[in-house]
Amino acid sequence: MTNPLVSVLILTYNQEDTIARAIESVLAQQGDVSYEIIIGDDASTDNTRRVCQEYVSRYPEIIRLMPAAPNKGLVDNYFDCLDAARGKYIADCAGDDHWCDDFKLCKMTCMLEENPDASVVYSDAILRWPDGREQFTSETGLHPYCDSTTERVEGNDMLVAVLNSSRALPYILSTALYRKEPVKEILRRSPEIVRNRRFGIEDLPVMAALASQGAAFHYAVPTLIYEQQDESVSNSASPVKLVNFYSRSLECTRRLAEYYNISQERLKDSFDSKARYIAGLAFNSGDTTAISLVRETLSCWSLSIPFTARLNIAFFSIAPLRRLLATVKRLLRR
Repeated sequence: MTNPLVSVLILTYNQEDTIARAIESVLAQQGDVSYEIIIGDDASTDNTRRVCQEYVSRYPEIIRLMPAAPNKGLVDNYFDCLDAARGKYIADCAGDDHWCDDFKLCKMTCMLEENPDASVVYSDAILRWPDGREQFTSETGLHPYCDSTTERVEGNDMLVAVLNSSRALPYILSTALYRKEPVKEILRRSPEIVRNRRFGIEDLPVMAALASQGAAFHYAVPTLIYEQQDESVSNSASPVKLVNFYSRSLECTRRLAEYYNISQERLKDSFDSKARYIAGLAFNSGDTTAISLVRETLSCWSLSIPFTARLNIAFFSIAPLRRLLATVKRLLRR
């Protein structure tokens, strides 16, 4: 059997209401590009897997469903799918998002074929909130390389941008089509730098690996509807979850910067910005677990935050003072 040119990874967990839409958006692709769809269902407890199995039975030559396995988490789910991929190029889509350009694979494949020094082609996305509001990522001010004037970003510039991101990565990986080999090469050489459960994320290490191996090209058409969830890993009501997420993100960025020989000084503003953010989260929540985690992170990575923030963290670490403040807050609410 001839290998497809593109492997599309669809990762899902408990998304019975949206997974069909995600799959259909890939099946709608036009143009002469051979592709396969690899679905990684991370032990869903609803009907997600049944929906996926129905699509496998309808499109057995195109769709593969990874074997059922105990909940393995985002990182292992993603890279298990990548290991199973037979294509030269990789694209991905979350089970609650969907593609919105039927010529995404055709256009992006051509761009990579015509530019052998490029490792990735990415695009703008349309952010959609639960209330129906929509916004282009290029309009948020968080993704400067998604503006209409950007055509090409050199690898080293993109690498610094990826590692220096404090609020959002330069582009959303699910908008991209990338060469599989650059990522596999880093995985063979230093697997813990890309596939690391402790990082808790897959996109930042993959984007760093791609930037280290070639230039990035911008396809100036939105290709993804990105659903903004009320509750997600990076947007949670739990201060402990948020502090844990951003602490692991800090560790990931530090490790990647060391591996790719990017000066810590070039990333200092980003590190300090994240440190200030998690310190504020912990203090405002008053959660002792979150505060302890912040203290550990600041100490481990020698991060700097304003004196007042350090004072607040120290204050909350003293149990009698913490109880006193809690009492004052209760009195003020009366």
